[in-house]
Amino acid sequence: MQFLSLFLCFSLISFQVFAFDFQGRLASIQQLDKADQLAQFEQLLAQPSLSSQQRFQALNALTMHYFRQSELSNALKQGHITYQHTKQHQLAAPQAATEKLLGIIYYYQGDLNNALTYYQQALAYYEQSGNKVQQANVLNNIALAQSAQGHSQAALASYLKAEPLYLKHGSEYDAVDVRANIAGLYISLRRFDQAIAMLESAVTYYQKHGHDNDLARAQADLGVALKYAENFPDALAHLQASLSYYQQKEEGYNVAAALHNIAEVYLLMKLPIKAQAYAEQGVSRSRASDHNKALVGNLQVLAKSWYWRGDALQAQLYLREGLKLANELDYLSSLSSLLILNALIEAALEQPEKAIAAEQAYQALERNRFNTELNTMLAESEALQLQQKLEVVQQQKAYQAELSRNKTVEERYLFAAFTLLFLVMFLAYKKLRDFYLNKELALQVELQTEKLTRVNQQLLQVSLEDGLTGIQNRRSFDADIRKLWQKFTEQHQNFALVFIDIDHFKAFNDMFGHIAGDRVLQEAAQVFSQAMPNGAGVYRYGGEEFAVLIDGLDETICCHEGVRSIYKEIQSCLVGYSAPEQATITVSAGTCFADEQVESLNEFINMADKRLYQAKRAGRDQLVCQ
Repeated sequence: MQFLSLFLCFSLISFQVFAFDFQGRLASIQQLDKADQLAQFEQLLAQPSLSSQQRFQALNALTMHYFRQSELSNALKQGHITYQHTKQHQLAAPQAATEKLLGIIYYYQGDLNNALTYYQQALAYYEQSGNKVQQANVLNNIALAQSAQGHSQAALASYLKAEPLYLKHGSEYDAVDVRANIAGLYISLRRFDQAIAMLESAVTYYQKHGHDNDLARAQADLGVALKYAENFPDALAHLQASLSYYQQKEEGYNVAAALHNIAEVYLLMKLPIKAQAYAEQGVSRSRASDHNKALVGNLQVLAKSWYWRGDALQAQLYLREGLKLANELDYLSSLSSLLILNALIEAALEQPEKAIAAEQAYQALERNRFNTELNTMLAESEALQLQQKLEVVQQQKAYQAELSRNKTVEERYLFAAFTLLFLVMFLAYKKLRDFYLNKELALQVELQTEKLTRVNQQLLQVSLEDGLTGIQNRRSFDADIRKLWQKFTEQHQNFALVFIDIDHFKAFNDMFGHIAGDRVLQEAAQVFSQAMPNGAGVYRYGGEEFAVLIDGLDETICCHEGVRSIYKEIQSCLVGYSAPEQATITVSAGTCFADEQVESLNEFINMADKRLYQAKRAGRDQLVCQ
């Protein structure tokens, strides 16, 4: 017996020492350089003496290693290995923790349906085990995924379930965190003032208590809210602060998102070259970190930047990749804006049928999105009402069961009175809640309708304006010249068409670069607009070629006063342009009047175009009128 007691005592001490050594070794591995950690994890997992709980801890630590390195594909693969281990050995709490982690990884990969599936499995365990703080954490994650899917009502309901759990069972930090996430939901609902106020409060709290990672996340969200509120300087300040932190910590996933948001701000500020620089970095970081949503956003910014700079073919290359990825991943919000951009690019490439098809596809998608969101909100409302009815039925059953257990009439009447009072209060509460739910539903319908109207108006406005120079584009020219021609044929009101081409522009671009070329185009457009008389329309016809429509003027005024004053203004504006060698900018022009014995609009346009080329063949820097 003494020998057996000594053996058991020795075994217990040995187990405790091994457990201590395991925890110490696991901690020491996590302190190593990233490159050395994998080899040490493999050695640790190769030990057959590990218990099932210890093996779970090692597998989970390896999953977190991949996740922190933004290697989401490897993290997902390792997470499923860990998940199978917990199921095989019936480790209930570790299984729920792994389900929660898998949900987070799927969320970062953009697979929101799988994320919600694993979150719900984890939530079921935490509800059964009574772990209130973990319930709140998972509800918070569920709300983030629902918000990303566009299910704002469901997300709000999840947040409202999480907040009281945090307030009662968690810490002040937890409550601030969930409010910061609610602010993200307010951004999606376009309630920017409320979102900014909540996020500024969160930033102050995180700065005061030294929560640097949470501070970077809140600054990134605040930057997005300020971007939508069109406060671009403050938006850039917060986004740059979060980018610096993520770059320092080498968090590729968050770096990709921050680069995308900064690029979008510069695009909204009409600085396409800066936007392009950040978006190009964002594409590289998005690919490296498997951040598909940021990749779509950065590709969209690149497509817009090239379109605004007048290179529709280059814009189309990025657009097609973005459209393909958005379709594969079912990113409906990104897909809508990409389809609008596709319509504009096809129009710029003189493909009207494809442009119309893209616009129709956009409108069909928006209708489907609106109907889906509306049906989802209605389904959520009906599910909530059904749940309320079930709760009432359960209360009635409980009331009947309690009555049957009461022996005296007095006890039955007293219990019935209290139960009836409770039911009345409960139904009143549910009715009030239904009222606010229906009010929110009506608000969502109104917001979606306003959004669709606003986007259509923006599409019409952008489709008639040249992104680089700010003057009217070819589509606007085609519409206006048809109107003037019809007026001429019906009322014999004469008008003139002038084609103007910047001489040797390709050589200028090759010598001084596209940025200098863009500036010349912008200044030329400004000079044309200022030099022309009232009633004249100036258009960018294509590349370095411009068109001018002058209504109601005679030939002498048009040729000698109008166009030649343009030469003088261009030369005076650009004579001081500094380059490696002095650059002189000249233009050639050809004009035609509607009353010059032309029989059709096409012949009229061709006549002006021929005279432009006569001016070029005659040595450039001149105007041909006849």
